Amino acid sequence: MQHYLAVFIYIPLCLIFGCLGPRSAPIVPPQIITSTTSDIPKPRLLGVNYLYCIGDADTGTQSHLENRGDKFFNQPLGIASDISGNIYVADVGHHCIYMLDAEGNIVTIFGKFGWRTGEFDSPTDIAVSFVGDEFLYVVDTGNDRIQACSLTNRIFTVVAGEKSGDVTGFSRQTAIQLDAPGGIATDRNGNIYIADTGNHRMLKLNPQGRLLMAKGTFGRTQERFREPSDVAVDSRGNIYVVDAGNHRIQKFDFSGNFIEIWGEHGDQPGQFSEPRYIAIDRWDNICVVDRGNRRIQMFDTHGEFLTQFTHPDFIAPTGIAIDSNDKIYVTDISAGDIKIFHSVYR
Repeated sequence: MQHYLAVFIYIPLCLIFGCLGPRSAPIVPPQIITSTTSDIPKPRLLGVNYLYCIGDADTGTQSHLENRGDKFFNQPLGIASDISGNIYVADVGHHCIYMLDAEGNIVTIFGKFGWRTGEFDSPTDIAVSFVGDEFLYVVDTGNDRIQACSLTNRIFTVVAGEKSGDVTGFSRQTAIQLDAPGGIATDRNGNIYIADTGNHRMLKLNPQGRLLMAKGTFGRTQERFREPSDVAVDSRGNIYVVDAGNHRIQKFDFSGNFIEIWGEHGDQPGQFSEPRYIAIDRWDNICVVDRGNRRIQMFDTHGEFLTQFTHPDFIAPTGIAIDSNDKIYVTDISAGDIKIFHSVYR
């Protein structure tokens, strides 16, 4: 009796759990290299593909260009994207900021040549922050200042620097004097980072524009810079400074403590010639525009070389931005366009 009872119990259990049939092959997950957070694994980078180009003479209309000539861009430099897929481009030659939609059509134009608030003299870089409010930060290089624009009411204020005009909304300190600033970035807390190129230093400001950190002086040793051109911040708050004159990248923690240096002058992987701008993707891979070598190099957070990519029509690639869909936007200041690539992950 016990034997038959055991059979009647065993057979239903096997039908439920599949012990009577062959087991399916196990699913092999993609290779995991590292992790940016405790619960989101970082996939393996397979390569970077070229997609398309925007910004030739046929893009846009004459009414949009407002007598700026027959070119869409005139020396595009810094570039940024927002969470809605819009693209912002700092145009040095036109002294303005273009806001484009995801297809590259002009949405609006900010600014014109001048020194009053909301006007620019050779803007070189931009950043977008959505912490607290929606702000567009502009490196107004020729006016030695940083301006911020609320994307809600389109009102500009001055965050740091001289030639400030009317300043409202920011507790700007007169001690924050800039000399031909070149690059800007923001972090997840809304803090602002500035590559103060002419003063050979990196600055960190809080969202209200108060100075939190000033790092660096002129020199070649660690924690010194020669005309730093850009700055970026990863998901952990580490700070990466493009030490352009020394052809290298310097890395600091969120408090400004030095971590490491990589790079030297040359054309081999991990070497640079006139590095200009830097961007970090959602997986904390770091893209550096190696302008002198007409390429973009990708590294991990420790400076280990991952890959490089280029385009046969690159003349002087300079600015770079990466959106949440792994699209990489690269401005070419001499070609007057934006070439768009896509990172492929497994």
